[in-house]
Amino acid sequence: IWASTYSTTLKPLLLLQKRFVRIVSNVSYTFPSAELFFNLNILTVYDINKLQISLFVHKIIHSSSSLPDHFKCRFNVNSDHHHYNTRQCNDLTLIQAKTQQRLFSMLYRFPKTWNSLDLNLQHNPSFLSFKSKLKRLLLNNPTFT
Repeated sequence: IWASTYSTTLKPLLLLQKRFVRIVSNVSYTFPSAELFFNLNILTVYDINKLQISLFVHKIIHSSSSLPDHFKCRFNVNSDHHHYNTRQCNDLTLIQAKTQQRLFSMLYRFPKTWNSLDLNLQHNPSFLSFKSKLKRLLLNNPTFT
């Protein structure tokens, strides 16, 4: 949630994170970092953001009692707007975003992140199971940009 900004702003954090992982692993600075992140069970700064957003949306969709109704009404499914059977009818509706400020807002980033997840993962009602599967997925496919 806190990392909804330009990738150039997060790049120095990622470089520090890579340096830390190499120091902890006691390897050369030229050693590929993806394997180190996996071995140490550490998510990149981009993946931490994706995990936080996905966990928040999961709470909104599957356990609405733990969050205020204000959040639930902000995120609609496409089938709420029309009754056509389309491929994206179960996706969250994306708002139109023409400015950078809107692209970084939760109203745009949260549905975009949620819609990018696998359907089997999205429909998992158990919060702990969802969290562990998503973390495993992100560890196996780290994001460096």
